[in-house]
Amino acid sequence: MEKIETSAAVEELSNEIQELLLNLPTEKNWDGTSLYQYQGCWNRSQYVSSTISFQRHFQAKESDIILTSIPKSGTTWLKALAFTIANRSRYPIENSPLITTPPHLLVPFLEVDLYTKIQSPNLEDFPNPRILATHVPYASLPNSILNSDCRIVYVARNPLDQFISHWNFLSGSQQQNMNLVSVEEAFEMICNGVQTYGPVWEHILGYWKASQEQPHKVLFLKYEDMKEDIQFNVKSLANFFGCPFTEDEEAQGVIEEISKFCSFDNMKNLEVNKHGTYRSFKNEAFFRKGTMGDWRNYLKPSMAERMEKILEEKFSGSGTTWLKALTFTTVNRCRWALQNSPLLTTPPHELIPFLELELDLDLKNHSPNLEDLPTPRILATHTPCSSLITLILSSNCRIVYICRNPLDQFASRWKLFVDFATQRFHMIKLLTT
Repeated sequence: MEKIETSAAVEELSNEIQELLLNLPTEKNWDGTSLYQYQGCWNRSQYVSSTISFQRHFQAKESDIILTSIPKSGTTWLKALAFTIANRSRYPIENSPLITTPPHLLVPFLEVDLYTKIQSPNLEDFPNPRILATHVPYASLPNSILNSDCRIVYVARNPLDQFISHWNFLSGSQQQNMNLVSVEEAFEMICNGVQTYGPVWEHILGYWKASQEQPHKVLFLKYEDMKEDIQFNVKSLANFFGCPFTEDEEAQGVIEEISKFCSFDNMKNLEVNKHGTYRSFKNEAFFRKGTMGDWRNYLKPSMAERMEKILEEKFSGSGTTWLKALTFTTVNRCRWALQNSPLLTTPPHELIPFLELELDLDLKNHSPNLEDLPTPRILATHTPCSSLITLILSSNCRIVYICRNPLDQFASRWKLFVDFATQRFHMIKLLTT
């Protein structure tokens, strides 16, 4: 049962949201409606409101499974897989609720479904484990999720395919009064970071970093990898959920059965997904193509190259942030106690500037004065060793380099955009292969 809220409480939140919206950056969405930038994420006003309610009132359980993504990244597929894997002892495939109920109703969105209806819905009646979904960026998740041992699964997709899937979803479902911009105009907007739940690079990077720092809590999946080897990913999900497949289950072909049942073609052909609606969208709209590389049918190669360059710029150096923080804190531990660390108020990239990026951005000043930097000077660069200046190479200064196993980098076969040859998030561009 849902909690009964007083009209005064609802009105109080409404007034707070209206005042907040007046002070938030705003841009036009693809359909001409307004988007507001709340906590670095662009969204509609109603979802800004529901996100705030979600943040304030959601109480995570240790057994919760939270599915996350940016829209049109394989969310529906992930919902079907997670529900079937986690509930396989409760429902045999032939009796699966997915046969009669769409994935989005079995695994509701927190800020889109549950917290738009009421500020503090009662979720205690959900069966354990509660499987819930959200498009909210990692940094905006409620503290109860971040501080608990509940599990988070994120699925990422090639940003170009994700964009085309989202644009087609709205284009094919647009209502009579919806005036959707052209695909070229929408692409220009996403290149500027303006899209629902965007920027896409911030969304993906937030969850990727969390998966590296807390692999026991955050599982990062790639849509392309799932398409390539779904059975491996089904096993990974079961292991992550804490309900691994037994030897008997594997021998009986349960993994193959779940993979086939939750496949795009099977889900698309279920009668329940051919009819009916979800949030004014036809259920069949959530099962368009489910392919990789469809962006080539809509975008020019120059547009894809532009997005690749943007992604490379946004991700370059992100892996060094951790190294910068560690080095600064270690070297300056006698100067600043942790509770007084400059890192509490200043980002690592400002405390440790890149030589070729920050210190030489002013083209009129080819020789910036570095004498005022405190000793020891801690500086950074992405320059290859062979390109370092002689003064560095011939001196006794210390160089720290961090890298990652290139075989791991190659094997991951990022068709999305990023795998890491080094911890500087070096881009692997497979978009044109």
